[in-house]
Amino acid sequence: MASKQPFSDEDFTCPVCCDIFKDPVLLSCTHSVCRGCVRRYWSVERSQRCPLCRKQSARNPPLNLALRNLCRTFLEVREDPEVLCDIHSEKLKLFCCDDGQLACVVCRDSSKHQSHRFSPVDEAADELKDIIKRALKSMTKKVRNLQEARFNCYQKVDHIKQQAQYVRNRTEKEFDKLHQFLQKEHRAIVTKLKEEVQLKTQMLEKDIAIMNKEARSLSKTINEISKELECEDVKFIKSFEKTLKKARCTQVEPDEVYGELIDITNYLGNLQFRVWKKMKKIIKYSESGIAQVNFSILHVK
Repeated sequence: MASKQPFSDEDFTCPVCCDIFKDPVLLSCTHSVCRGCVRRYWSVERSQRCPLCRKQSARNPPLNLALRNLCRTFLEVREDPEVLCDIHSEKLKLFCCDDGQLACVVCRDSSKHQSHRFSPVDEAADELKDIIKRALKSMTKKVRNLQEARFNCYQKVDHIKQQAQYVRNRTEKEFDKLHQFLQKEHRAIVTKLKEEVQLKTQMLEKDIAIMNKEARSLSKTINEISKELECEDVKFIKSFEKTLKKARCTQVEPDEVYGELIDITNYLGNLQFRVWKKMKKIIKYSESGIAQVNFSILHVK
């Protein structure tokens, strides 16, 4: 692992440009300044004075090689530790195809990776990104399937309501031909229908809520994975297994729900005959031979 840095940015910062030294020169007063900075400063001041202490300096100050080398080393050590090898502190520039791990040039020559196949990090990242993209494509398809299933459920809810309306209209027409007894029967059927509509609609609305939740979860995961695809190659490869696990999450495909619609025959099938059988108990025989209810409207099919 890379050791803790013993210096800070200030130790390697040019006092003129406030950036890490670039080709620092050593002035006669022992102060160091970037070569480009001191030249620009002198061109403005029209003198060869130190920008810090104002002491006169040589016209062509020597390059501070020690400081330049230290600055380069500092910049290398300051790199993101995630792009450095944990064992050799070298840049992770290779990907071991056999072990599926990142490696540096020292790892490549070690006995651990003897005879293993390697590829550059950028090529390996492109191949792994293709795997994630294919998984994302599958997830996107699942989202579309959920959306279609949800749309079908909405249609079924509307259809149930239309069926209920249809049954109400038909029963209204039938029971309008009858009097008080038939009105009572009518109210009983409408109440039963209302309870069934409420029950089945609630069941479908529950399914819709579940599908909405699953669709939101999948969309959220897709957004997270899409952001991870934009990460730097090394970071992406390090989190590849976790990302792939997200992308391959299994979602239960929405099954076709059967039997949730209203069976209209339960209400309209042989309606007149069923009502007529009930009416037989209350209809009284008339001496005139004419029943109190006109049975011509109760034609049984």
